[in-house]
Amino acid sequence: MSKSFKVPKFGEGATSWGPQALDPVLAGMDIPYAPFSKTDKIGKVADFLGEGPRERDRRSKKSEHQGYGASVSLFTIDQTEDDSNFNVVDSRRRAAAKGKAKLVRSRLGGPTNTRGAGRDSGRFPRGKPRRFGWKDYERPQRLRDASVTVQEDWKLIEEIDFSRLSVLTLDVGRGTDVETCGVVYPYDRSYDRVNVKLDKKLKALDRALYNPTTSDDPIVQKMAQSGDFSVFVADSILSMIMCAPKSVYPWDIIIVKENGKLFFDKREGGPIDLVSVNENAVEPPIEAEAGSKDIINTPAALALEALFINQNFANQVVLEGEENAHHMANPNPFHDPEDNSLPLASRGYRYRSFNIASSIETDPFPILVRTEVDADITNSTTGEPQFLSIKALNEFDTKAPGAGGALDWRQKLDSIPGAIMATEMKNNALKLSRWSIQALLAGIDTFKLGFVSRTNPKDNTDHTILGVKTYKPADFLSQMNTSVSNGWGIFRSIIDMCNKLPDGKYVLLKDPNQPILRIYEIPANAFETEYSDDEDSNAE
Repeated sequence: MSKSFKVPKFGEGATSWGPQALDPVLAGMDIPYAPFSKTDKIGKVADFLGEGPRERDRRSKKSEHQGYGASVSLFTIDQTEDDSNFNVVDSRRRAAAKGKAKLVRSRLGGPTNTRGAGRDSGRFPRGKPRRFGWKDYERPQRLRDASVTVQEDWKLIEEIDFSRLSVLTLDVGRGTDVETCGVVYPYDRSYDRVNVKLDKKLKALDRALYNPTTSDDPIVQKMAQSGDFSVFVADSILSMIMCAPKSVYPWDIIIVKENGKLFFDKREGGPIDLVSVNENAVEPPIEAEAGSKDIINTPAALALEALFINQNFANQVVLEGEENAHHMANPNPFHDPEDNSLPLASRGYRYRSFNIASSIETDPFPILVRTEVDADITNSTTGEPQFLSIKALNEFDTKAPGAGGALDWRQKLDSIPGAIMATEMKNNALKLSRWSIQALLAGIDTFKLGFVSRTNPKDNTDHTILGVKTYKPADFLSQMNTSVSNGWGIFRSIIDMCNKLPDGKYVLLKDPNQPILRIYEIPANAFETEYSDDEDSNAE
């Protein structure tokens, strides 16, 4: 005759979950129980190891110092068990590794017998195994020099990590023209038909091209006197600040605060004027070692080469001549025919106003930005002229260090241009982001991008145009995960920091080896001595 099981009645717990600790029913059945709170973590619901009373007493005393509910030794996993004697041996993996080492040694000309090889071969010193490839965490760090040397009398004002910049955002409109200057020529559409088989040689054309710093601009000086603006900046400087989180190489921007007005300047010949190459590659170009012959593929040499290519490419792909010229409302403010007899390059300057007031600010906050356009083109749909930005990417040597896994343009540009462009976006994210933002600041919706390669990979003075593609800067930014709103947020935060400082001279530095920006207060005559010395030597 089977007996039915009846669940005993337990008293309700007033201060804990479950029955009371001294419940008479549990005491009569000799069932161990300890109260626990709702927030306690239970390691075991039941213990089937059958620990004896001595072990339970030892573990209970060990955990008496812990909080409420944590002394339930019967239901908690003991993390102090010694697992040092527990090992897993995979004989198949070890055998494969030994065979692989034997194969590698035989290919290198070393002894095929691995017994005692490290002692006798001379190729593999004992205790120092040969590396056949760096892992990411083992790769030696490349230490770069700063763009300027921090002096002892410079005062650190602010240090900004890139992680703080990535969360900033500010929605700003397209901007409006305040004044336009210069002259531009129409783009030569025949270059759209250039390809690898119908390439064209890049010509070196001498043209008068001007890109002065902000405070030396006569239009900016006139606008500063009007009192309509309190912040003045050029598009090349502004784009670097807006794209700062993508920068790897060091750079610097001079900030002058005078009578409450901010002027963002660059150093003549500084990194803002140069065009970096493969800066964002996993393995960017490296400095040449002492005695190395590969001096044309260093970061500095490639930047100068890229600058040369961009200036000549923009001059070559336009139809010059007075009959084709598009004159702006005002002439070029920097050109004096008596000082420079060279013909003017195709370049227009649009001084544009942007309201960077936030949504919670009722008063407008206008700033003046000098933007640049390189050419114009007639819209095939509307028949109206529209401005263009003309830039060029350059291929140096796909087998050289720092090539960034680039494909051979002469073999792949016509067949898979998308793959080449994807590689360039990865290796030159900062450069392409800056170009796109500069185009949008100037009110340009499309730009021409040339693909220029060395005629001989070992010669950096002779180049060939392999193709010209048309892109939209807004599409570029979205594909590279670059936000214009984030860029405006970064620039506005820099302005807010500077507005809290007294009138003076400051410098914004990108750390050469870390993702950090620093603002220093510097003497009023900083960076001026070297220029005066150069002028004196030239005069002599």
